[in-house]
Amino acid sequence: MPETASSTPNLWIVERCDSEKFPYRVQIVRRGEPWFTLRTQDRWPTPNRNIFCLREQEAPEPDEVLEEVERVPSPTSSRFRAVLRWLRDGLV
Repeated sequence: MPETASSTPNLWIVERCDSEKFPYRVQIVRRGEPWFTLRTQDRWPTPNRNIFCLREQEAPEPDEVLEEVERVPSPTSSRFRAVLRWLRDGLV
């Protein structure tokens, strides 16, 4: 059976890039389409620690090297005003 947008899992994709200030690119894919993309200072915030990030405004340059570090399905996501909650599989 072909995969449709409704059966496509949400994904959390982390890529390493060449920037010194923002060495990671985190992309959230919903229904098979890029939905939210950030340039970040770390892969994932640790307990009691925040990471600084910038929302990506344009697609990466064609010659930019992006190395995929992590790809995790996400069973659910929700948005309430300015707060985004993203639940990743495999986290306790």
